[in-house]
Amino acid sequence: KVYRIIIKEIHSYYKTKAVAAGIKDPKSGAISFTQLAGSALNLNPHLHILFCDGVFSGVNQNGVETFRFRNLEAITDKEVEKLLLDISSKVLKLLKKHGYLNHEGEMVNHPLSDSLFRDHESLAMATSSSIVGTIAFGPNAGQKVTRIGSGFGYYEEIPLAKGHRCFSINGFSLHANTSTNTCYGEWQQENKILPKSLTRDDI
Repeated sequence: KVYRIIIKEIHSYYKTKAVAAGIKDPKSGAISFTQLAGSALNLNPHLHILFCDGVFSGVNQNGVETFRFRNLEAITDKEVEKLLLDISSKVLKLLKKHGYLNHEGEMVNHPLSDSLFRDHESLAMATSSSIVGTIAFGPNAGQKVTRIGSGFGYYEEIPLAKGHRCFSINGFSLHANTSTNTCYGEWQQENKILPKSLTRDDI
């Protein structure tokens, strides 16, 4: 359900932008991969999504119905910020509805959690700590893990700009500044790199 919310919101962004540009019945396209680990090999469920930066619209060529790709203007920082707000608010609403978060947005122990976590409290603690970036055991338990370089913020009340087309809020982050050239010759070279980045094939 979380996946559907994210994909639907991004599809809606492209469709709305295309309609505003006068394109009739636009259709967007994407491929996505679910990732479970972050760059530090910590538990960090997230999605890598490759969207066509434009839409397809139906055209009639010599009596044959086909599709034509229409480019759209590049996404802006403001649009990324709005997308993140829309996605995060709907995901939080879903988690509260199903009892994973309380009304204040704090994580709760869900009664239908996997028996593996119910029977092994230390595993549940390690999993939870890995996701939020804290130390699970020992004298420093509960403290934030020291990070080197830039990281992602937690619990911001307003979107925090982390870079160009990159925002973070309440533990959610959206990066929309990676692209690949559509020219066939250049695509042949880049398609060897981008899918590996999307799938984390080297991990």
